[in-house]
Amino acid sequence: MKWKLLGEVGVDSGALMISDPCYADWVSKWLNGKEFSFDNQLNYPMGHAGLGVQAGTAYGDGVYKVYGLCSDGDTTRAHAMLVITGDEELPQFPKGGAA
Repeated sequence: MKWKLLGEVGVDSGALMISDPCYADWVSKWLNGKEFSFDNQLNYPMGHAGLGVQAGTAYGDGVYKVYGLCSDGDTTRAHAMLVITGDEELPQFPKGGAA
């Protein structure tokens, strides 16, 4: 497994959210009128988890690098994602994959 830079994301709210893009309308409705929280599980309308995750960024506004943990030779699918908020080093995993 190797970390691959997927791109960058701009932040103006001091928070990031991970969700499936096909649920953008649901996420928008979920956030409408709610008090903003920096560490939050977003649930589907029926109440179960999985709609998304919202988390505060360490340094507030800015541009953050997003990395994906990909299998060797596979650069199209990420097994995990990581947002780097400063000069942190990418985590190293033992041979054979993530612990």
